[in-house]
Amino acid sequence: MSRPILLPIALVSLEEQKLYQGVHGVESDSILVHLINDCSADIVDRLGYGFGEPTKHDEWYAGSNNRSLTLRHCPIVDIELLEVSGSPVNLNTLIIDKDKGILSIRWDMPFWFGFGFAWGFRRRLGSNEKNIRVIYTAGGGPVPHNIKALCRQYVKGVYDTRSRDESLSTASLHAVRADIRDDIFSQLDRYRRILVV
Repeated sequence: MSRPILLPIALVSLEEQKLYQGVHGVESDSILVHLINDCSADIVDRLGYGFGEPTKHDEWYAGSNNRSLTLRHCPIVDIELLEVSGSPVNLNTLIIDKDKGILSIRWDMPFWFGFGFAWGFRRRLGSNEKNIRVIYTAGGGPVPHNIKALCRQYVKGVYDTRSRDESLSTASLHAVRADIRDDIFSQLDRYRRILVV
């Protein structure tokens, strides 16, 4: 059987986690790798963005007639294309907050497609038409220290629960893990990006 490997989504390395927990030897490596992968995925899902290598995205959004649009991924590295209802938008007419992944129409710019990122025709008739296309590259950068610390805490909490009482039923183990996750999530809330699409 091959040893599990850390996924690209992993927020901490195996060595960092072992040092944090004071674990020596290789007996626990497999379980720690699984926990790092699982806990990192939970945290990235909660945050709404990841870290690591920049990735190209081709996404559709439903216009809401607002003057800003929050992309699903950040930080923005490059925007290749922005179209509203099939018409290209000149990126020079926008304010682009690369760190937060927000595109805003400048207030001094008249926009021929309405007061903001216009609704699709069907949306005005009651459906949720996705009429805005953005092709962009986003992501990258190191994992912030605070996020790493929360990931290490999360992994250690789950690991310690498993190690402390092996007689716990699967349901009890899931309940304890949910409590640990909720505590970590409450601390992550200040770093979250909430998207309404």
